[in-house]
Amino acid sequence: MTARRGGASRAAAAVGAVGLVLLLVGCASDDGVATLTGENDGGEVAGGYADQNTASYAACLEDLGLGVHAVTEAGPVKGFAEIENVRLLGDTDTAPIGVDGVDRDADIKGCRAKFPGAKDTLDTSIAIDVPPETTDDAVVEAGRTWAQCARDAGFAMIADPIVDMIVIPQELSLDQAVTLGKACSRPLPAPDAAAPRFEYQAAVKDSVTGGMDITPYAQAIEGPIYTTAVGGPSASAAPSGGSTGTP
Repeated sequence: MTARRGGASRAAAAVGAVGLVLLLVGCASDDGVATLTGENDGGEVAGGYADQNTASYAACLEDLGLGVHAVTEAGPVKGFAEIENVRLLGDTDTAPIGVDGVDRDADIKGCRAKFPGAKDTLDTSIAIDVPPETTDDAVVEAGRTWAQCARDAGFAMIADPIVDMIVIPQELSLDQAVTLGKACSRPLPAPDAAAPRFEYQAAVKDSVTGGMDITPYAQAIEGPIYTTAVGGPSASAAPSGGSTGTP
């Protein structure tokens, strides 16, 4: 799951029209050093970036320890800088930019300020598949409270809910999930009380089917929430709709 920086449309949002990219090629200057002028012939500089400004922007990000590469696939964003493992740490277009669940908003925006006009995919091609627009405010608030607890417990990769779903990222180990459930998953006071909702990117490989099973994660994180609720899912269930995927 990724996040859309525009934030206006929902559910498999399409990339908006991207302005015409001026493709540049090298022309030799009097001192023999290549300079970027006209168009075409690939329009790329070292590293596959669309222009030198974008390449310098990418180098700025790399100097900060971020992984970044040029988009190589043919299309309107070919040559744009793409930051690896980037996503918004929240469900609005003003949420901070995170990398691997860590807030790197100031770092990334600092590089963008140094190289204005650099081409990256943050504003053009990051889409989000979101749950339906209808949400329960109490569920959203329960999710935000749980996510804040997780961050306070040292799990910085847990962001606030996207619409009303907390994403459990792939990098979270099962042992960490158990620790997180013990720290933040409180039993519901009543069966109809609002509970946080989860979407699992983390999973374990099923030794029989070879598929990826989220159930152990759901047990660890959601089991404590429902363990005492009469009529609620048991600790062995996967309340958020656990499933087994393909390898």
